[in-house]
Amino acid sequence: MDATILVDILTALGIIFLGAVLFVKLREQNEILAMTALGFYILEAALLAVSRIAAFALIGISQNYAIAGSPAYLLMMGNLAFQSMDFVGSTLHMLVFCLGGILFYSLLVKSRVVPVALSLWGLIATFPMLIGTLIQIFGHSIPFIFLRSLCPL
Repeated sequence: MDATILVDILTALGIIFLGAVLFVKLREQNEILAMTALGFYILEAALLAVSRIAAFALIGISQNYAIAGSPAYLLMMGNLAFQSMDFVGSTLHMLVFCLGGILFYSLLVKSRVVPVALSLWGLIATFPMLIGTLIQIFGHSIPFIFLRSLCPL
């Protein structure tokens, strides 16, 4: 579990790097949209990092839970850490990714830095993820296969 947390923290740094590279390349198209998308990518990285800190706290809580003989307050803390890790690390993280991705993909389509078909594929594929994420935020679960079936490409 510790290695997974470390890899996710490194992923958060990679997200910031990717956002910065895209900003530098795409700000010529629309600087305000590019800056907004970069802000979403930075927020996405921060949400991922914060969710992994909760995962790290969950390790300590679970060890104390086993040592202390299963007290109820540690069970409550563990459930809270797990739920916050899940909500922040998957649902909110995905919402911010979708918003930043839509902005960057639309700028990529406009700039033609990469082939238009590739940019359009990313743009079109992001909308089912956004819809699924919004459904999850409102308390409904949606299977991943459904999100995949919404994407036409």
